[in-house]
Amino acid sequence: MEELYAHAPHFSFKFSLVAGEAGLNRKISAPLIQRPGVALAGFMENFHPDRIQVIGRTEIDYLFSLPEEQQRQALARILSLGVPAVIVATQERVEFPPLWSELFELAGIPVFFCQGKSREVISALSEFMEERLSEKTSRHGVLLEILELGVLVLGRSGIGKSESALDLVNRGHRLVADDLVEIRFYHRGVLRGRAASPIKYHMEIRGVGIINIQDLFGVSAIREEKEIDLVIELVDWEPEGDYERLGLDEKNTEIMGVPIPYVRIPVSPGRNIATIIEVAARNQLLKNMGHYSARRLDQVLSRRSVPEAAREGKKRDEA
Repeated sequence: MEELYAHAPHFSFKFSLVAGEAGLNRKISAPLIQRPGVALAGFMENFHPDRIQVIGRTEIDYLFSLPEEQQRQALARILSLGVPAVIVATQERVEFPPLWSELFELAGIPVFFCQGKSREVISALSEFMEERLSEKTSRHGVLLEILELGVLVLGRSGIGKSESALDLVNRGHRLVADDLVEIRFYHRGVLRGRAASPIKYHMEIRGVGIINIQDLFGVSAIREEKEIDLVIELVDWEPEGDYERLGLDEKNTEIMGVPIPYVRIPVSPGRNIATIIEVAARNQLLKNMGHYSARRLDQVLSRRSVPEAAREGKKRDEA
């Protein structure tokens, strides 16, 4: 709870603590926000006590319409379940009755006031909570935005990930992260990647050293964060290696249980890896729109092979 209170100034909304300061160290485990309207009226079936509760103008008017004892019962009903915090969000300043402050102090649950529309406060707070509480992992690689597609490039150290990324940035694409990509899982099954703060927008080019992409190419060459749409792995070329030749089979890899389209590209002298990565991204964009070039060619060849086989059979019969 202290972290939420400390970071509140980063919102366009300001949170002011009204009561329950002793509960600022309460832990928040759920990123979702709830309005306790029907719970205040006594219907508790869908009430989630692990969520931050936001009380808006409707709930305030309902509570003010009740006698003092019923107000006590309605508030005590949700506070007794140990909610992490309560935020009162209205466009006009609300004067808290002494009874309310007393209940929050006794329960050790912080209550904040935020001046603004409750739905807008919930939206901003939900984004913040999802960011802070989302599951995360990391991968050693490069994350780029290529034609608005988030492309995560993986491969062993020294295989050419950064050099290829630099070539792509020089062509007008955007760098998100180099070397270490922090990946967060959002509740809709979306994975978003960003750079670790100390090395943000920096890239190591062997023989040159550390460079700053923002300083060299400007703000148009970087991006803070990007959803991951495609994973490309660079591997060493092996003469007997099993590499995709036709592209008929769709391959996926998983990161935190989320399947993502996957392409494996062998690296050998003379191959322009940056160009191949860009083409793979363009091809994935076509697939996202339902256009599969390899499958269409396969269908055309299959249709042609049937008449040819029939003609060959007819010739054998006539002979």
